[in-house]
Amino acid sequence: MRLSYRIALALVVGCGLPSARASADEVQWRDATSFEVEGKGWAKTAGPFDRLPDSARSKVSSTAWDLSKETSGICIRFVTDAAAVSVRWSLTSASLAMPHMAATGVSGVDLYARSDDGKWRFVGNGRPHKQDGNLGKFEFPGGAKAGRECLLYLPVYNGTKSLEIGVPPGAHLEMPPPRPEALRKPIVVYGTSIAQGGCASRPGMVWTAILGRMLDRPVINLGFSSAGTMEPPVAEPLAELDPAAYVIDCIWNMSDDPALYMDHVSRLVHTIRKAHPITPIIFVGQSLMRPEAHPTKSTLGQEAAVLSLRKEGVKGLFLVPGTNLIGDDGEATVDGVHLTDIGMDRQARALLPIVKEAVSGPTKPQVYIDADTGNEVDDPFAIYRALVAPEFHVVGLTSAGWGKTADFPTNTRTSQKMNEEVLGLLKLEDRIPHPIGALNPMPAVSTPVDSPAARDIIAKAKAMPNGQKLQVFVLGCYTNVASALLLDPSIKDKMAVHVMGFRYDDKRLTPNEFNTLGDLHAAAHLLKSGVELKAMVNSTLGQFQWSKAEVDAHFKGKGGVRDFQVKRWESHAPNDRNRTLWDIAVFEAVLRPELATLTEVVHDGSKLHVWTHVDVKGMQADYWEATKATEPTPATGAVSAKPQVSTDPIVISKGKEAYWYQAFPDACRLKNGDILAAFYAGYTHVSLAADDFPLGGRLCMVRSSDEGHTWSEPAVLFDDADDNRDPHLAQLDDGTLICTFFSTAEKNQTRLKTIKDPKLFEQVRKDTGVQIVTSRDNGKTWDKKPRSLFSDWVCSAPVRQLPNGVCVLGLYRGDDVTGLSIAGTARSTDRGRTWEPPVAIKAPPGVGLNAETDVIRLADGRLYAALRSFTDDMYFAISDDEAKSWSEAKKAGFPAHAPHLNRLSDGSIILGHRLPKTSIHVSGDDAKTWRGPYLIDSCIGAYPATVELKDHSILIIYYTEGGGSAIRARRFNLKPDGIEFLPL
Repeated sequence: MRLSYRIALALVVGCGLPSARASADEVQWRDATSFEVEGKGWAKTAGPFDRLPDSARSKVSSTAWDLSKETSGICIRFVTDAAAVSVRWSLTSASLAMPHMAATGVSGVDLYARSDDGKWRFVGNGRPHKQDGNLGKFEFPGGAKAGRECLLYLPVYNGTKSLEIGVPPGAHLEMPPPRPEALRKPIVVYGTSIAQGGCASRPGMVWTAILGRMLDRPVINLGFSSAGTMEPPVAEPLAELDPAAYVIDCIWNMSDDPALYMDHVSRLVHTIRKAHPITPIIFVGQSLMRPEAHPTKSTLGQEAAVLSLRKEGVKGLFLVPGTNLIGDDGEATVDGVHLTDIGMDRQARALLPIVKEAVSGPTKPQVYIDADTGNEVDDPFAIYRALVAPEFHVVGLTSAGWGKTADFPTNTRTSQKMNEEVLGLLKLEDRIPHPIGALNPMPAVSTPVDSPAARDIIAKAKAMPNGQKLQVFVLGCYTNVASALLLDPSIKDKMAVHVMGFRYDDKRLTPNEFNTLGDLHAAAHLLKSGVELKAMVNSTLGQFQWSKAEVDAHFKGKGGVRDFQVKRWESHAPNDRNRTLWDIAVFEAVLRPELATLTEVVHDGSKLHVWTHVDVKGMQADYWEATKATEPTPATGAVSAKPQVSTDPIVISKGKEAYWYQAFPDACRLKNGDILAAFYAGYTHVSLAADDFPLGGRLCMVRSSDEGHTWSEPAVLFDDADDNRDPHLAQLDDGTLICTFFSTAEKNQTRLKTIKDPKLFEQVRKDTGVQIVTSRDNGKTWDKKPRSLFSDWVCSAPVRQLPNGVCVLGLYRGDDVTGLSIAGTARSTDRGRTWEPPVAIKAPPGVGLNAETDVIRLADGRLYAALRSFTDDMYFAISDDEAKSWSEAKKAGFPAHAPHLNRLSDGSIILGHRLPKTSIHVSGDDAKTWRGPYLIDSCIGAYPATVELKDHSILIIYYTEGGGSAIRARRFNLKPDGIEFLPL
């Protein structure tokens, strides 16, 4: 197809938002070729932005050669600190537009900039109004920012004769840093006018450009309108390139003759394979807006040719059916063939997972396991199967209860303890989060039970990339997953749930099964939630019998988790020679789908899938074969002279005094050189006192005298009859060490007999307000009694001392009038002995600044407060008078909770936080702009604190949420484009 009949349109030049004209006299100009020119396959071409070299002229049609002078897909990558960028360009043709494609796409330019979250964002379009001397100015909404990375896309259906980029005097315009090694090889796209970009409204909306931004990798666009015919000679210049993958999208320019495809596809593949034996080649089917037209005869001809090559043994060939590329609502095309921006976006998104898989191999599914491990024999066997499966990436293991409501909390804790034992035997306790599940079943169909497990499931699901789902396996009652869906219904489409449960008799689904009956409200919500649901019904597993003799033959005397499972059978069912190991079937059915039959079922209007048959012997044989493998260990690299040193985080909080749940850490460098870390220790997220736990949660501390490599056993920092929590440390200029914290207690000062009482979490609580204890011997001894500062405020931040001795403490409290929370600060002018009344920080209307507030002094003397909000957004406020008053809080521009601020010796500021997971942001311009987030760990607990080490690397202390919560430490270096983890 040839896009023709171009006409000139007189348009005013396009600008960034808001619109502005650039004056050439006020700009420092540089030739665009002095920066990174991406999307160009050959360095030496006749014109600076031509798409083919002279050597290809005899190997392509004259039409393709002429179109190679048009600059589709070529972009300029550069870095600037300017508040605005100007562009000056001239075109090779005076024909600026076409009847069905706007001048903004045919002859315009597009500017994109990388945002703080790492994504590319559209800034503006430069609209052409003549052949020579077009001028555009793009103003960045956030103003000036150091190190802003930009992409400037060139015209799609016109040639670019010259191109200059300019910035105001004094601003910098530089080459960008190299792309990461793994993302430098381009994707090469060869095809028709659809590949070239017809009829995108602007250059950045061509599907190849969209795909490139999604992959964050260069894409070379060799789309030639009406000339993407796959003629055999064209394979030779294609083979000269060294891409990560080829995408071939030629069908619209070829006939429907099967013989033509058999010849052209075969010759193209064999030519490429001589130069690139394993580089993936992806063939795209013909896309039509009428679903009944698929597959077309042309698509079938191409498929037959590719399948024939596969039979010959040619590897790395992929087929993409045209069926789902652009949708069937008619909105994806201009004329039934050429794509609108909607069609371009749809095609890019459809190809994204296929190209990703072709380049990187299949992505391992992220698996989350929810199990009542302490209930039966089968759970540890099933969990072990999942943990050793190379096909799975297990990202969580949580605990479920069972039985009567009164026994539910104890049973959940039993499952939690057993989960920790299994992970410990496999040395995975510190690598796989394992939060505790609900301590009660759901009281009603629409009433969730909040728990660390439900929150972790939500966080893991929301973090899934587009097009991927968290695979949740529920081996007990459904409380945790149903509660997660109720707490955040948006995760419905981000997860798939596989349960052991229900019955399916006479084509009717019933709840008459142990796991389902364990929480009927949860089961009811799961069915109606709309989440993708598959059930291994117990009626399918009547013959799923495993013998103790078989288990002994494979596991007994083998040590570790294998012997653990033998002993579990013997202690739980000592007289049983055979048992049904129900839960294994769920994992086997997913890992080996050929061993199970999946049937779609409609129940009360809800669709789900049910496994109605399993190959028992096949599953047993696969299980024993899979579990012969060695226990999972961290991956090792190639053999070298020196042993590999792990850069994984280490746990620093385990010990008798720290109980079994540790959270909310802080750390600081002491004047004697030690690093002191403090943290909360209890039995769960809130540890109220009970007769069998008389002092409730406590504050513990650990110390390192060797830069974080080794740590002391946990010792008690402070403990009284309340639940003491959120300790934070600061050493003042006179050596006084201050620990700030607050405490929680039962409102009427009554306590239950045992922490196993299910009413424990129904108790009405109250906070005791901000408290302080001090030490004058570097934390060896502490005040026996705390000082109470503000009864109606709490804190989760350290005292920050200014150069003049003034101390500032971040605070927050509830507001009974609005129902929202308020952030604030308090000041002390006598090193913490007395404190001025707190000052509130004004929030925007309707925004609750509901938790942690931290403060840092900027280079100009002002104070910067980082504030958590009810939403995921981080807010900030500024004080010009040392915290006597504050500006109204504003969004910082990225999501974050639990902020911790630290200035490094080079002047930069690290902001540690939760969301996404455990992360940091870094500012090199005193909190004007931030780069990041840089992921520290996949755990969600966080509450991180950083300490700069003597070698200028960074130590970060944080926690992982769950029943087995622990304090972790990790070391890293800051790099211009991220972080580099170092061993501890």
